[in-house]
Amino acid sequence: MDISPPIAALQADPAEQVRAQHGLTAALAFWRESAGVRRVLAGFSRYAKGASLADQRELAGLFGGAEDAARDLVTPLLSGFALALAQQPLGVVLVRHFTDGVMSVLMLAREGDSLLTLTAIDFAGLAARPEPNSACFSPSDEWEVVLSGTGKARLVERCGDRIATHGLDLTPGLSLGRDGARETLIFDAADGVVLLLRL
Repeated sequence: MDISPPIAALQADPAEQVRAQHGLTAALAFWRESAGVRRVLAGFSRYAKGASLADQRELAGLFGGAEDAARDLVTPLLSGFALALAQQPLGVVLVRHFTDGVMSVLMLAREGDSLLTLTAIDFAGLAARPEPNSACFSPSDEWEVVLSGTGKARLVERCGDRIATHGLDLTPGLSLGRDGARETLIFDAADGVVLLLRL
């Protein structure tokens, strides 16, 4: 097996691996310790334990139609990660994340069954997929706000024994609240990448 020299150096020296992670670890800690993020995460914790979202002012405010609050929450984290990765490109982001070529998800918080994520929908991956012919519903409440990018989606709604669809223009600031047991979202197109904050 051929191993590139930078990866071989990381394998050979555990201290080098720690150094590669230092900037990412510091960026995450700095973000979590900021006052605004602490308030949002405290509200998220109360919500995850059963409190009403409406009673969690900082958390609910992220999904209230003003994308500035949501953007202000995530920008310092993304900027910190980008700077750290520019300096150490082999570092690993220290929060759960995944991509399937269409959707990339960065988990900002998780407690019980509740998740707060940053989700990116990529046009190139979306365009390569076949047209969806089914929709999946799950018993959950979901909120999202579009932070950047534009695109098209469909809100698919179960109405008794029939299905209704409603076209949506995804634009920055669009906020959606859905009852997942009867409503789901299908992404049809994106101009580049659409970035959403999702609860």
